[in-house]
Amino acid sequence: MIRFDFKNITNLLMIAVAALVLGLFASMYIRMNRMENRYMQAVQSQQGGLDKAGRPADPYLNGPVKNTVVKHSGEILSCYREYLERNKNSTDPNILKEGPVIMDWQVDEDGTVVSPAVVRSGFQDALFHSCLIKKISAWRFPEPPFGVKKYVEHTFKFQDDENGKK
Repeated sequence: MIRFDFKNITNLLMIAVAALVLGLFASMYIRMNRMENRYMQAVQSQQGGLDKAGRPADPYLNGPVKNTVVKHSGEILSCYREYLERNKNSTDPNILKEGPVIMDWQVDEDGTVVSPAVVRSGFQDALFHSCLIKKISAWRFPEPPFGVKKYVEHTFKFQDDENGKK
């Protein structure tokens, strides 16, 4: 004769719930891996597959980030114009009129800018650099995929159109 003991039923139910939760976590893990693999395939297939450094090109950086930078380019140009205006009468040969400025920052999970900084610049003007940092700090980017912070490095190329160059 089979006897039902409530302790045994409770133990069996706990084991079944634990197995169900474990199976749920395993399926979520597998699904996230598949999503990440599809994302990486999309990264590699877009824009020739590799960036300048030989890493897989990131569609988030090549799309939404690039578009946001272009959208705010007028703000960056205003910093440059202020710099040119401040230094228009300078005879100091160390005052550059044009050249690149490499900036970097992170885009947080919610699209806000974190820690913008000047990586490299030939311009020796702290006001110019702080203007660039202030403008970039106020930008808002689309949320990165998978809720992960994204590192951005961008080179701004400044050219003085007053000198007749294009």
